[in-house]
Amino acid sequence: MSRIRNLFHTLQPAELFSRLVIIGVVLEFGLGQLLSPYGSSGHRLLDFASYTMTVLVTFTLIAAIFFLLRRHLSKSKLCVSLLIALPISSLISGALMGWVRVLSGLDPTPVIALRSISTFGHVTIATLLLWLAASGISQHYQRLDALLAERDRLESLKLYAKQEVESLNPEATEAIRRRILADLEPLKMLNARNMISSLILTIEKTIRPLSRQLESEAPTWTPPEPQNRESERINWRAAAVDGTAVKLLNPFYLLLTLSLIATPMNLLRVGPGFAIKFIVVTFLFALPVLSGIRWIFLRVAGERKGMLRILLFLFLYLMCGLAWGGVTLIITLDTPKPLRFLTLCPAFTLVFGFIWGFTVAAQQRASAMELALKNAAGELRWTIARKRELHRQQRRALAHALHGRIQAALAAGVLELERNLKTGEVSEEVLDATWARILDCVQELNLREVSPLEIEVIWEKVQATWSGAVELLLSVDPSLESALKRDLQALATLNDVLPEVIFNSIKHGKATEIRITLSYADARTFSLVVEDNGSAPSSEMKAGLGSSLLDTCAINWSLVHRNDRTSTTLLLPIA
Repeated sequence: MSRIRNLFHTLQPAELFSRLVIIGVVLEFGLGQLLSPYGSSGHRLLDFASYTMTVLVTFTLIAAIFFLLRRHLSKSKLCVSLLIALPISSLISGALMGWVRVLSGLDPTPVIALRSISTFGHVTIATLLLWLAASGISQHYQRLDALLAERDRLESLKLYAKQEVESLNPEATEAIRRRILADLEPLKMLNARNMISSLILTIEKTIRPLSRQLESEAPTWTPPEPQNRESERINWRAAAVDGTAVKLLNPFYLLLTLSLIATPMNLLRVGPGFAIKFIVVTFLFALPVLSGIRWIFLRVAGERKGMLRILLFLFLYLMCGLAWGGVTLIITLDTPKPLRFLTLCPAFTLVFGFIWGFTVAAQQRASAMELALKNAAGELRWTIARKRELHRQQRRALAHALHGRIQAALAAGVLELERNLKTGEVSEEVLDATWARILDCVQELNLREVSPLEIEVIWEKVQATWSGAVELLLSVDPSLESALKRDLQALATLNDVLPEVIFNSIKHGKATEIRITLSYADARTFSLVVEDNGSAPSSEMKAGLGSSLLDTCAINWSLVHRNDRTSTTLLLPIA
């Protein structure tokens, strides 16, 4: 039993729905002959066997012809092979059925043309239903595969980002500290003049290259592609159970499907006039009746679980079928066999109602899986953006410590020694004191960054920089402003990004009017929107340090020029 369940679970959409539709059409043909007054009196089982065999042979021929032609046709011409397979298989099946019935003594003549046309009509409609059902789920599968690939890529990138952040740990800082101390160690044995030269050389050869490397040579953030991707597929067994829900009964689509399937038989056996009346009565009278039955069931019985749910499903669809069959009495009362549809409609409604419910339930499950993967990908992007930005800020803090405090301590030592040399020889005490101050500063090297400026201070500095050259306007959501004061990482990001995007608008777009808007995008994301009157960005403009900064800080960002206005939008994470 477990093997059967596993096989059922791993079926592809086309395989599964082809089985369902074939079963449905077999039952439609077979039950039609078993229950309908059209069947030959006393030979119901033979009728059932002959029609069932015909449908199975037809679909087998379609599959054989289709796959034979597919080897010689491109993917864009697969529909051509299907169009060829349908009439050929219908003609062969019609002839086969006619002669089987003649040899079985059911009919005096084979009536090949009539049977071929009828088979072609039924099979064409069934194939269309198969294509609609399978293509819908197949499209879901394609999107699921793409979302899974994106999720796996983001998972790999998240792990890579975590490793990069951990690489800037105290051990890494200690390694830089030891490198600087190794360069400074010989200074203890030097006189003042040689110490000055060595300090300047350490600044030029060690401190500045290290700070530039930390600040500019950021990681590429392109980890290797993940291997052995898993696949996300619909649980068909659960979808079959879901398909029995009362709320999935759609009277319009159910009656449309069954009317299309009944039309070939009505046209050939009774005539076009009756076929048209059948469709009109179905939608004019049966549709409101079935809608009313569905409404009553939802209000009275609601949704149930387990065996009660299945029994409710059977009762509902049989009731709908009886109601539909009863409505057809309007056009069949004056015929020799007025009850023929009253016996057929319940069976047809039950079979194709389940196929419809199963299809809808499968699509709902696929949509839910897509939504879950999209949410997971969004969460991963948020996490990665935070880690990328943390890594950038740590690198910058270390670079600023080297370029600022360490370099300043070494430069201060150079100036003090030069000042003492001008007044005479430098004593051992002065040399020791200078060395101690430099050593203390190097020992304090760490990843701690100075506290970021608040929005008001940043804006004052930006306005002071561009005063008289550009008109600047700022709009900030008060709740976001309060949140940024609590999230220092996000505020530090804004310290760097806000001056950068304004500078880009002025440098690349020649803007003279810039409006900045800061607002929440959702609970964990805020948007920075820059609108200006600058020109459209050049297609030949290469990505520079500014766009690299945005790539690192933002979850995503975009640059759009429309109606003589340029808009840059960044989505940034906030905790």
